[in-house]
Amino acid sequence: MFAEHQARPDRRALLLGAAASPFLVRRASAADPIRTYSIWPESYARPVLEAFEKASGVPVKFVRFSSGEALARVLAERNNPADRRSLRRSGRDLCRRRGAGRVRCLYFLSPSYKAMLQMADARTSGTAVTRIFSILQVHDRNEDAAFAYMKKLRQNVQSYTKSGGGGTVPVGLGQAGGGIFFIVDALFTKQQGYDVEISFPKEGIGSAAECIALIKGAKNPDAGKKLIDWATSSDMQSLLSPNKINFLPANPKVQPDPGLAAVLKTAKIIEIDDAWAGVNRQRIVQRWVAEVLNAG
Repeated sequence: MFAEHQARPDRRALLLGAAASPFLVRRASAADPIRTYSIWPESYARPVLEAFEKASGVPVKFVRFSSGEALARVLAERNNPADRRSLRRSGRDLCRRRGAGRVRCLYFLSPSYKAMLQMADARTSGTAVTRIFSILQVHDRNEDAAFAYMKKLRQNVQSYTKSGGGGTVPVGLGQAGGGIFFIVDALFTKQQGYDVEISFPKEGIGSAAECIALIKGAKNPDAGKKLIDWATSSDMQSLLSPNKINFLPANPKVQPDPGLAAVLKTAKIIEIDDAWAGVNRQRIVQRWVAEVLNAG
């Protein structure tokens, strides 16, 4: 999904939306706090974790990373499971339409967007990885065709940001003309009053589930399991809408926020094969760095 800024003639701020997974659970015992890694922004993670602390009596300490950074840290610490748990990335990402009808993401190849777009860097951002796998899926996993598109798109990218939502405010301020982001970040920016448009490509938008995980072999996992159980509960997922955390709830007892449901009503949602993406993630990101990022 995209947003364009109104201040530029014939352009509106374009935001692309998707979802990111929340927490990575670290060591916990009855006496100690749960230590987590969160790939949600602090403004999302803090009210949710504070509600868990109140409900369970278990204190939580968290550190916020982009999902690529969190994944790297989990892998680096995998031989020391007593000191942490993990949460993996997931998400949904969208592409832009212009005017009344939806058009291909290829619209962003227009020379009018030369050096005007911002989107995330796949070395650090799960949003970016989801974007790349969405483009691959739209191209029926024809990697050469997908990378040919991304290389053409590169000339219109102003900057690749460290975090997935890092470009949404610059788009809202008119410092960038558009971008591709998770729906959670794109819609939040619009809810903050920025003059942006959110839209979708006719080919569809990639989707995935938010995830939370406990590392195998972790010591004192009981408190971590409480957080995992609570994360799937209606009590937790009922906190999404009031805190403007724009994810679709997975718990069937919780209705999606009406504004989010309305935005997604016109979107064609496609699934990304998590198993295939997991096996190929490192190779695809390395190819993106070599052929797309460094091509600029």
